Amino acid sequence: MTFEQKIGSLFLVGVEGYQIDEETKEMLNEIQPGFVILFKRNVKTPVQIRKLIGQIQNCLNEQAIIAIDQEGGIVSRLSEGFSVSPGAMALSATGKQENAFNAGFILGEEMRELGILWDLAPVADINSRPENPGIGIRSFGDTVERVSRFSKSFYLGLRGAGVAGCAKHFPGCGDVAVDPHLGMPVLEKDLTELEKGEFVPFLELIDAGIESIMPTHLAIPKVTGENRPISISKKALTGIIRERWGYEGIIIADDMTMGGVQNALPVHISSLKALTAGMDVIEVCHNREKQLTSYRHLLKVAHQDAEIRKRVEESSRRIAAFKKKILSGKDDSDPDFRFGGKNDRFSKMCYQSMTLYKNADDMIPITDLKKDDAIISVAPMRQTFAEDDHRGIALTKRLETMRGASRLIEYQKGLENERKFDEIQSLEGNRAIILTENAYLNRREREMIRLVHENFKKVLLIALRNPYDAGIKGVKNALLTYGYTQNQQSALIDILIGKKRLGTGNIGRKCPVEIKERI
Repeated sequence: MTFEQKIGSLFLVGVEGYQIDEETKEMLNEIQPGFVILFKRNVKTPVQIRKLIGQIQNCLNEQAIIAIDQEGGIVSRLSEGFSVSPGAMALSATGKQENAFNAGFILGEEMRELGILWDLAPVADINSRPENPGIGIRSFGDTVERVSRFSKSFYLGLRGAGVAGCAKHFPGCGDVAVDPHLGMPVLEKDLTELEKGEFVPFLELIDAGIESIMPTHLAIPKVTGENRPISISKKALTGIIRERWGYEGIIIADDMTMGGVQNALPVHISSLKALTAGMDVIEVCHNREKQLTSYRHLLKVAHQDAEIRKRVEESSRRIAAFKKKILSGKDDSDPDFRFGGKNDRFSKMCYQSMTLYKNADDMIPITDLKKDDAIISVAPMRQTFAEDDHRGIALTKRLETMRGASRLIEYQKGLENERKFDEIQSLEGNRAIILTENAYLNRREREMIRLVHENFKKVLLIALRNPYDAGIKGVKNALLTYGYTQNQQSALIDILIGKKRLGTGNIGRKCPVEIKERI
């Protein structure tokens, strides 16, 4: 391998579209990346994905590892035509670690069959701050013990299927108020606090043999003494992960085009700083020009600087060992493999996860809806840049099947449309079902919920996403779904209409996170 190829092997890049165009081909030919990541923008059908991966590999002298973010739930790049797992918090809500293991294994099977050998999961963040904008139901819970147990089980499932895992987002992104996609969060905890909390799931995953760790772009000034993202901090990457923990696996950057680092530094500068700090894999997911500029800049500086060349050699050896391990067990694909064949198992997990958190009026099942009843539903939408656009989700169509003679109103998050707010405010009657998505974070939506409770005799709130909506003042009946994949939507409707009954384990079960009553 030439020195230029060693530099390229440090890069994980994203590509555009369902097939490789000439510009992308030129970029791949020049960089010769060691890794390529697929997003929803690259996914259509299993046959198309295999063809795309073949096109990518044909541009490269050395086989690349294909990676993806396949966490389950709201971060599922492989969805239509595939087996779609409920997300981390839903799996945790079942109370069964074997569900997390089986989810990892099933997702891993389908990834491996496509030729995707690296899943950038599980999420090891402890969602201890409800207002956290980037994690929420992507986390297994809000305690060290729960997150450690379930993230480890999910990873062991992946590994059992022959897919590498990645513990993210070091040092823990569950107790911050800023999404690192947009800006740099600051985690105001010292080393002692982190070692008792955020670090524990990562250390458990290291003990289990996880192949990689992903630092994100947040600052821990009480530990490093620096107001800079740990993704470019030698005190964090080398000082903690390598020296303090003795970790020998891959350290992969969270995407270097994220606002948490790019707001302060151009991507090519931050990429070099990340490598210098101890990063092995430089992730540049978007923008061909930034990918090429980062590669060219690193190559230029490395030719001039012996210390940078030393770092390149160190990471290159680590990457070569990682690729050898992952690629050594790769089998040829099975032409008879049935993608999406395990959705029945995921559906069962969805039923198990549903939590009837409050049940003052015993409203479920809800049948024979009449004119004085109402269904008021949010239109699910993208809440973080980690997930894909949720427009087109068929929730309202599913609700149509159970509405009977009742009124059905859909509203957009934030309720900024005055006419829609007035329409909901004017409703009154006997029973109302409100389907919400993180309404606890929005004053206007909380006000709408208060008015509906005043105007109807009985109200059931269904928290489609973060469960904290159940703590909004006045809510007496609350069902928690922890997401709205197609499997979760089907399970929800079946439970509401009485086709499936909530088991005793679903009623009054302890939620994976603490829900505080809100004013």
